[in-house]
Amino acid sequence: PTAANESSFYKNHTPKNAYFICTPFFMVDKKLTEDKKYTVFNDGFDIIIEDTTFQMYSPDRDAQIKFTIKLLKKDGLFIFTEKFKCDEDEYNAREIQKDMSFKRRFFTETQLDSKRNDVLRVMSTNEVTIEEMKETLDKYFKYKAIYWNSGNFYSIVASSSESKIKQFLSLFSA
Repeated sequence: PTAANESSFYKNHTPKNAYFICTPFFMVDKKLTEDKKYTVFNDGFDIIIEDTTFQMYSPDRDAQIKFTIKLLKKDGLFIFTEKFKCDEDEYNAREIQKDMSFKRRFFTETQLDSKRNDVLRVMSTNEVTIEEMKETLDKYFKYKAIYWNSGNFYSIVASSSESKIKQFLSLFSA
């Protein structure tokens, strides 16, 4: 969350029923209580999206979800997009496929090497398996579904509301 992100968010107009809170997530609850304009969130958020963030800090999905879920409504949706570990040969084959058929169209070999050394090396130490993620999600949510994957990346939606999950997933077939 940066001032540049905020300026882009409001560039054309203020989106209806949307707010930009320029703060790291771990301070969101503090910001919500400090400013009366955020009382709309007193019961929590309808949706929380975690997009390749947890894997940059720790493999402890239980602690990460436990910390984050306190700001989610009881029937809210939690959406996760992460890169998951699997069998090493399968994982590497998926990485090669992505690098050879997609990334090479946009990045030089030097840029790819730099990303492998600077980002992927750290990120891979914090990845979990899809099975480990399911076990953790089972502690917090009754319903969950994988709705997208590409290579080693998956997007998962989880909720304690079956109707909200079904409504969300129905949007992909409309």
